[in-house]
Amino acid sequence: MATEKDQKYECQECGNVVKVVEAGDGMLYCCDVPMKLIREKQATSADFMNAFGPDFKKRTLQ
Repeated sequence: MATEKDQKYECQECGNVVKVVEAGDGMLYCCDVPMKLIREKQATSADFMNAFGPDFKKRTLQ
């Protein structure tokens, strides 16, 4: 498995987080265990509602 630039990996044993600065072949290991790729969360409509607060429903699209 190859790593790509700007990917983030987390160790499931100790919680160490690593950001890839240069792409390469192979896997990242920490505590003798392969590290897990952290996927970025996609924004949802609930995230926008929380960002605008309780007056979200009063707003109109321009």
